[in-house]
Amino acid sequence: MSYNKSVFIINNDRHTLNTISEVCQRLNIEAKTLSSGAQLLAELNHEAPLCIFSAPILADMDSSALLQHIQQLNDELPVLMVGQSGDVHCAVNAIKQGALDFFTKPVNSRRIQIILQALLAKDHE
Repeated sequence: MSYNKSVFIINNDRHTLNTISEVCQRLNIEAKTLSSGAQLLAELNHEAPLCIFSAPILADMDSSALLQHIQQLNDELPVLMVGQSGDVHCAVNAIKQGALDFFTKPVNSRRIQIILQALLAKDHE
């Protein structure tokens, strides 16, 4: 299988970035690492990725603002938050505000692969 899709990743945790990138590579998905919410929103004006993996708190905005901006641009774009375990309040809020899922660190590569394969299958329907 070969896909020309990309995944956007905004997270400053090196282990998280590496794990998501490695799963993407196995699935022939380009992983684009972005440094801020503003950079993400600028990229979304030019490209619609398969999904977005984001930390709940970015240097320039929190998950509420990020999800609101993304939904204004593309309300069907899946956003997956990756945060600290034990941050139940953050996870619940992210899901209520439209995130598809909330992953806790350290991220599970098998779970990421299952989500990405499901998104790829949905994209090809």
